[in-house]
Amino acid sequence: MPLTFMRSGWAGLALLGGLAFSTTTPTIGSEIDVKGELGVIVDGTQRFQRIDGFGVNANPASWNDGQLKPALDLLVDDFAMTIWRVIVEKADWEKINDNNDPQVFNWNYYHTLYKTPRFRDLWSTVEYLNRKRVEVLLNVMGIVPQWMGGTIIKQEAEDEWVEMIASLVYYGREVRKIQFKLLSPLNETDIGSPEGPSVGPAQYVRLLRKLVLRLESLGLSDLRMVAPDTASIEKANSAYLPAIMADAVVMAKIAHVGVHNYEGHSASIARAIKRSPYPDRSFWLTEWAAACPGCDNGKRNEDEWSFAKTSTLNLLNHLQDGATAALFYEGYDSFYQHHGSQSFWGLLAYEPTSKSYAPRKRLDTNSHVFKFILPGAIRVGASASNPSLSLVAFYHPTSRRLSIVGYNFANTRRDVRVRLKELSPIQAFEVYETTKSRSRQRERGARVTAGEAALHVTPDSFFTITGLSQ
Repeated sequence: MPLTFMRSGWAGLALLGGLAFSTTTPTIGSEIDVKGELGVIVDGTQRFQRIDGFGVNANPASWNDGQLKPALDLLVDDFAMTIWRVIVEKADWEKINDNNDPQVFNWNYYHTLYKTPRFRDLWSTVEYLNRKRVEVLLNVMGIVPQWMGGTIIKQEAEDEWVEMIASLVYYGREVRKIQFKLLSPLNETDIGSPEGPSVGPAQYVRLLRKLVLRLESLGLSDLRMVAPDTASIEKANSAYLPAIMADAVVMAKIAHVGVHNYEGHSASIARAIKRSPYPDRSFWLTEWAAACPGCDNGKRNEDEWSFAKTSTLNLLNHLQDGATAALFYEGYDSFYQHHGSQSFWGLLAYEPTSKSYAPRKRLDTNSHVFKFILPGAIRVGASASNPSLSLVAFYHPTSRRLSIVGYNFANTRRDVRVRLKELSPIQAFEVYETTKSRSRQRERGARVTAGEAALHVTPDSFFTITGLSQ
């Protein structure tokens, strides 16, 4: 994707807060699309959400005496995965009640339980991630013990459920000394088994209230919740969030609104939060990808480019909708107890013969965001004169890096002209491109002249244009 630059009459820039705001107003509109070119304007006066980070869902059952380490290293060190939703499943580990009093822990019982291989894998995975200094969100997935209700949580067993979750958190933090401050104790309660127990909004809030108070009594007041982790954004908007926001005790412990979506739309959750009594709260896509029928049940996706492309387009849509974090489902292929089968959602494919992990195309396409839009980056305005381009743009105030990520829907090469509006000048851009046959290939860079650039965009491609401002 060769880059050339043209002169433009941009003058009178005043630096403010890391972004340069123009004291003159450039003429745009008719100039945006000339000589068959597509015009793109990146507008520093339009500021949206601040990014918390990107990451993955991770199953510690794949730890396998440390054989998982190369996969974790690759995703953290090479692809900047800074948030990890570590999954505990199934949520039925207390097979027999520890005692008849949910207010009193039987620590002889729990100490024995949490030293079993299943939990050693959990502690080892989180300990390794702690050493890599990423943020860990602990998530509980799957149905509860049968004596608590199995596919539901019986009302009379609510305090027992609280005790089970609290014992896990306390043991991990205080006995194993693992570090995490985010917890999602229930998963997809709006659709129920096998993803989690069926729990309605009123009971969900009641359970969260009991849990946060129990954790506070144990000295774990720094722990925050990511909720409601529903499968449906619509259910979150219409039922779960209103119930949560009506309880000030629970809402005080909500760090982020967490939702799942595999279709690439989350604007309604952003609107619901903005209109709520808590408009300052951010939302995370705690599960996101493209739809993959069979990936939960041992069937590989047969069209990797289509899956990769749709997943990343969904990510661009979520960023345009205001998400501050997105966690891909999932980091690597693994075996899930609650489905009883091997998953094939992974950014990394697992090869059982060699016991090794290999990147899939979906990692290449998503890396256009992961590697260049780092925590602290602020989304700025980005518009194209033609819908054949989908775009997001982010400016990082500390590093002063501007990154534009986009996709070309057209089946022909497009000539694109990029103009930076009221942003500090950039001397040189690095350019990267991924197509069905190429993986994040670095193209020849070029110097910037007066903040305007012309480039060629390959058909059916993702591209990143990134550079440091003066």
